[in-house]
Amino acid sequence: MRGKDELGVFFIEVLVVFGLLTLIWWLFCFQFNWSFSSSLEPMAWMMLGFTLSWLINIG
Repeated sequence: MRGKDELGVFFIEVLVVFGLLTLIWWLFCFQFNWSFSSSLEPMAWMMLGFTLSWLINIG
C-alpha cells in the first residue's frame, strides 16, 4: 500500500515538472510573437501561479 502511494506522488511530481517545463518553453517561444502572446500570456502566468501554490500546499 505504501509503495502504491509513493508511486502516485512520484507520478504527480513528474506531471507537474513536465507541465512547468512545457509552460516555460511555451512562454519563451511566444515572446517573439507579441500580437498572439499578449492575449494568452496572462492565462499562462495564472496557470504557473496556481501550479506553484499547489506545489507549496503539497510540500
